[in-house]
Amino acid sequence: MKIRPGTRYSRLDSLRRGPTRVSAPALLAALQRHGELQALGIGKLDVSGVPPVRIKTLARYAATAWAPTIARMSRQRRIATLVAFVTVLEISALDDALDVLDGLITEIVAQAKRLGQKQRLRTLRHLYNLLADDFHCDVSAWL
Repeated sequence: MKIRPGTRYSRLDSLRRGPTRVSAPALLAALQRHGELQALGIGKLDVSGVPPVRIKTLARYAATAWAPTIARMSRQRRIATLVAFVTVLEISALDDALDVLDGLITEIVAQAKRLGQKQRLRTLRHLYNLLADDFHCDVSAWL
C-alpha cells in the first residue's frame, strides 16, 4: 500500500498492470508478476464460503480504487478487499502470461513460415536458372 523508495507507484499499483506487448521480456515480466502474486500465498486460502460474485465485486473495487482509499478502509474490509483482489488477479496474471506466450509462439511460427517460403522461392529460382542453362530457353515467363 505504501510507495517504495525510488518508485512512483505502490506495490498494489504495479501488480495491477499486465503486459502490454508481445515479447520475450514481456513474457518474463508476466511470469514474474504471477510469481509475486503466488508468493503472497492468497491463492492457498479457502474462500469457498464467500460467494464468487462478492469476491469479484471486491476485486473490481480494489482494481479501480486508489491505494490511499483502500488504506483508509477498516482493517477487516481492507483485508477482505485485498484478498479478493489478489485471488482474482492471480488467475488473471496467469491468463496474461499465457496470452503473451501464445502471441510469441504465433509470431515465431509466422516467421518460420515466411522464412521457409523465401527459401523455397530461392530454390525454385535456382532450379529455373539451371533449366534455362541446360535447355537454352528464357525462364523469365515462368517466374
